[in-house]
Amino acid sequence: MRYIITSPPYRHNCAGIVVLYELQKWLIRFNQDAMIMNFNAPYPIEEEDIVVYPEIVPGNPLNAKKVVRYILNVPGKLGGDKEYDKNEILVAHSEALAQYSNGVILHTPAELEFFT
Repeated sequence: MRYIITSPPYRHNCAGIVVLYELQKWLIRFNQDAMIMNFNAPYPIEEEDIVVYPEIVPGNPLNAKKVVRYILNVPGKLGGDKEYDKNEILVAHSEALAQYSNGVILHTPAELEFFT
């Protein structure tokens, strides 16, 4: 099983993209097979893969069987759908977005020494 996290190319000044790359780093730290995929160079996916889409990606373009929708902003505000397939697992990045994920929240940890 792999986690395939879909994201635009890395930009340090885009908080949502940074969060997606941090998610990949933390999954790897916990010995999970995780990769970032952007749509300029898509990977073939396997049936057991878990695909993580940010809220800006409409639908399920990779036709994944297991989808996690990581809600980093109000759905539909920057693109993407306002409602999601009932089989998707919805996860919000903050309490402010929890209403869109039935209260499920996933914060990516911060490297505190960076701020001291």
